[in-house]
Amino acid sequence: MATKLTTNEKIVNKLIDSIEKTEKLPWHAGWVSGGLPMNFTTGKHYNGINILMLWCGGFTHSKFATYKQIEAKGGQVKKGEKGTPVIYYNVSEKLAKDKETEEEKVKRIPFAKLSYAFNISQTEGIMEEAIETGEHVTAEQFIRSIPAKIIHGYDPCYVPKSDEIRIPLRSDVETEERYYSVLFHELIHWTGAEGRMNRDLTLYHENMDKHSFEELVAEIGSAFLLAEFGMKPCEEQNAAYVKGWAEKINADKSMVVKAASQASKAVEYLLNLSNISF
Repeated sequence: MATKLTTNEKIVNKLIDSIEKTEKLPWHAGWVSGGLPMNFTTGKHYNGINILMLWCGGFTHSKFATYKQIEAKGGQVKKGEKGTPVIYYNVSEKLAKDKETEEEKVKRIPFAKLSYAFNISQTEGIMEEAIETGEHVTAEQFIRSIPAKIIHGYDPCYVPKSDEIRIPLRSDVETEERYYSVLFHELIHWTGAEGRMNRDLTLYHENMDKHSFEELVAEIGSAFLLAEFGMKPCEEQNAAYVKGWAEKINADKSMVVKAASQASKAVEYLLNLSNISF
């Protein structure tokens, strides 16, 4: 008898399938213009693993909606188009006895379910305004508004002991996108420190599992920030790099779901910390 897959396992299997087909990682493939993926009916951004799923389609538009939402807008999905699976969470209620009082109380149990989202480019009959991509100056203003200690002239790293970010001089980095990619990566590490998001970086350089997880959070978080400011990810993805991450994700299917969730939270923390109006 086959083991029934959880919702998260179904999602991650599709990510792994995408990696194998495209030979690219989902946080660098299928870059979407216009910022992070958004539901164009509710105006809410998707987060966590859902962003990676929606990026896998390689769409050039950042807005998505469900089949019913598209119909409600007076549009329709083009013939033959398939939706992208995304996770949403619901809550079930059941009566359960309290261990201490023996009284029956309503217990709320969260559970994950799959839904399907269609990109605006997969629809007909919906007029959509043009999307303006972010400009680099906005990213620079954002960086200046974050109270992190940033020192230029070093190989890129975050040093927990001194709580400082070290990065190369801008003139030593080949492109602006590459510079911001490196800086955003280290800035995501910075959010994990004690007193901020408390991701426990104490064993970051000693424990390989913790190191891999934190690196994945920073990789994904950096890609999220690049998209927020309208810049393409610029990491070169050689075969060994892609294979290495694919093997780690396949070995622990909860890893990428948890890392994407932490990356979203880190990005939200930074955006809230900034005094820039987005």
